[in-house]
Amino acid sequence: MKKTIWCMTLLICFGVLTQTAFALPLPDLTSPCPIKGESEFIKGGGTTGLTTYVDWMVCNGDMTTHIDNSKFVFSEIEGSPGTYRGSITGYRNSTYYYYYQIENPLPGINTTTLSTLSLDIDPMLIVSAGYILGADIDIDLTNPSTSAVELHNITGEYEASGASLVVPSTSSFDDTSVPQNQTWSFSPEIPLGDESVILFLTCYYPPMYSQATILNGAIGYDGQLPIPTTDFPIIPEPTSLFLLLSAIGTIFFIRKRQ
Repeated sequence: MKKTIWCMTLLICFGVLTQTAFALPLPDLTSPCPIKGESEFIKGGGTTGLTTYVDWMVCNGDMTTHIDNSKFVFSEIEGSPGTYRGSITGYRNSTYYYYYQIENPLPGINTTTLSTLSLDIDPMLIVSAGYILGADIDIDLTNPSTSAVELHNITGEYEASGASLVVPSTSSFDDTSVPQNQTWSFSPEIPLGDESVILFLTCYYPPMYSQATILNGAIGYDGQLPIPTTDFPIIPEPTSLFLLLSAIGTIFFIRKRQ
């Protein structure tokens, strides 16, 4: 009997490992920088035909040293209008750099324009936030170790050839709501086939995956993006967590029976 229970426990643990390996098809955030990824955002409820994407890079070094300082626009702090989340000096002296670019696919993959990207973030972790005028994540970032262009171009680009780079109408750091958040808003909205300019965060902390939201009016798209954290950079999927807890419970049950 004990042998059978131990076999079941091993199978559950194996399930946890395989589930964790395959449930989150995103890059390992402990990989050497720069880390490249493309996150899929799906309309709440998984409605067919409503999917969009965010390209991103994370690096423990500034990837924009060749871009003129005048191209950087910093987020206005909602709790203190007229002040901004960071400056070019704070940006250049950060340790970790997070770059995002919203891609709105052509018709057939998505069917709506896109109005906002919002990230729930602890404001104590952020040095600067905003966007870079005219910058495209696929071609405009350089590896700080080699100064070579760090082409993103992950297989499966969804914007149109020659897509326009859409500039946020507002970039705001909301320090008054719960949870506090960084939001980039677009008015006019990002059309089908186009993409945003590079959006950024900088800080002194490494990344973990966290839920993020893209909106079009009342339509919400849910996905995961790397954001700064002081925690270990792994978020288990709910199914993986259930399997892990089941395995632990089984082990305690066996020990109690002995």
